Amino acid sequence: MSREKRNFYEAMYIVDPALGDLGREAVLDRIRQGIESRGGVILRKSEWGKKRLAYVMQRFQKKYRDGYYVVFYFSLETRHTNQLWKDYKVDEDILRFLMIETTEERIPNNEEAEVG
Repeated sequence: MSREKRNFYEAMYIVDPALGDLGREAVLDRIRQGIESRGGVILRKSEWGKKRLAYVMQRFQKKYRDGYYVVFYFSLETRHTNQLWKDYKVDEDILRFLMIETTEERIPNNEEAEVG
């Protein structure tokens, strides 16, 4: 029986800073559920907080000068990454995201994960 290849990923999300704590937690929960519902395992989550963007960003007819940064480290079967991208592109609360393949050795430990 062949098993699907699992890779490690680092994904950074910039979330709408106007959501407040409850709204932001709901977005992060959707991200977590999207990964876990596809058999992924979240290894670390690091919240960097609200930061000024390098340029004004426009998304869904709104302009943003700030964003709330969050990084997730997780493992997932490679065939599921395209669906995650599709989910994030239509989520109005996620301003930008970037997901890259990494190695287990490059995933920071608890102390390193709390960047901010």
